Amino acid sequence: MKKSTYLTSPTIIQFVNWLATNLDNGTLSHRHINRKSGGIWNCGSLYDAYAQYHWPHPALPHLSRPKGASFAHNAATLSALRGNLQNALHPTPDDRAARLAVIDVMTWGGVRAGNVRWIHANTDGLARRIIAIRDALNASDTSDPLLTDPNLRFNAGMTKVYSLICESLIIYDSRVAAALGWIVVKYCQAMGLQQVPKELRFPWAPAKSTPGASNPKQRNPSTGSFIFPALRSGALHAEWNLKASWLLEAVLSSPNAQSSKFITSIPGGERLRALEAALFMIGYDLASHPAVGIPATAPAPASAGQAASLGAVSPAAGVIGTSGYDCYTLGKGTLFQYRIHPDCIDVGKGNILPVRDINATLTWLWHHFSDSPFPLANSATEVPKGTAPIGMGTAYFQATGKPAPHTSRLAAVLEELDIIIPCSSALARGLHWTLNTQLLGLKDASSRLDVSPILEDFLALEDED
Repeated sequence: MKKSTYLTSPTIIQFVNWLATNLDNGTLSHRHINRKSGGIWNCGSLYDAYAQYHWPHPALPHLSRPKGASFAHNAATLSALRGNLQNALHPTPDDRAARLAVIDVMTWGGVRAGNVRWIHANTDGLARRIIAIRDALNASDTSDPLLTDPNLRFNAGMTKVYSLICESLIIYDSRVAAALGWIVVKYCQAMGLQQVPKELRFPWAPAKSTPGASNPKQRNPSTGSFIFPALRSGALHAEWNLKASWLLEAVLSSPNAQSSKFITSIPGGERLRALEAALFMIGYDLASHPAVGIPATAPAPASAGQAASLGAVSPAAGVIGTSGYDCYTLGKGTLFQYRIHPDCIDVGKGNILPVRDINATLTWLWHHFSDSPFPLANSATEVPKGTAPIGMGTAYFQATGKPAPHTSRLAAVLEELDIIIPCSSALARGLHWTLNTQLLGLKDASSRLDVSPILEDFLALEDED
């Protein structure tokens, strides 16, 4: 579908006019519990939600950007990230520079997990791949062959990358998707509709949370007969990322919006990002807090038949966005899922690696390699015999006395967490890593190595998402 076709639909015209009229009033007020602080967050309008924007991004050493949370701080950080991306793509596409720039964006957005291994494995041709998808998105046609390719990588990480280099493209993540659906329900109720028009069925994704959590954040806007499908990475994500961007851009251009503070108080180049930020804040949790006489309005789950007909899923199904992350082993490329916990890393198949074992393994590597490259070298037969090259497998076996083969999974996870950094070695063929001495705070042999703070920071940012 072309942008012009979508925006001239009578349904979209009516919705744009309605939303543009309600940017600053109480129609879209909301309140929920902040799971981190336990306090009640509330906004009186979409503009008020933007004014309270909060995203505590981690430090970005490559950009010399410290931690920060305000809209202004994040806008400056995104500007620096955009500059690095553009420099990596033009005038000459540079795959290595693109890899570093993309990973920095993932770090900012808290989406390294599930993405970094893919980026490293697909460095060759990465810059031209990004340019091609960028140009396809800018062409404003969801039927573009590149955007319908079943191998298209488009997910919560890549939407952040493309939002920085495309024309008027928002970040479409689970929080923004949740808020869009929530607003659509408000619109449908105001208009007396019985179901969500197909043009407004923005797919949703569950929040990241520990499977089985007693009170997970609500991201499914479906309620009663108003049903939204589940988000899938790839072509579906790209399609609705474009439609959401077109729609919000039209809202800001509407005559009905010209008296809004989004227009009168925000520079033109920041307005779309500010509206996205407002959605991001509301979409943290759609379950309203029943305080000050305001009834709880957590969306009711769809019936099984409704869900099946539109591809909707329950958050418990864990289709996308849970605390389980897809990754793959380094040698054979075997797909596996891992989960991060405060005191361990679960790499699947019953292999739960305690922090003490990870610390001991990395400490062994630090004492034997310092900041020099080391290989995986985790042969199940050669490591116990002492005939394998010294590497992570040997380090794990020597430090814990446990079999070394699943250190292939551990290495992949540690790479995604930036604890170890992939590199080439002049001493031997094959993939090598160095310890991220800056992140780990390693200076000399007496330095105490502990990954616990890194895991805690990861979980804290995951809880914000």
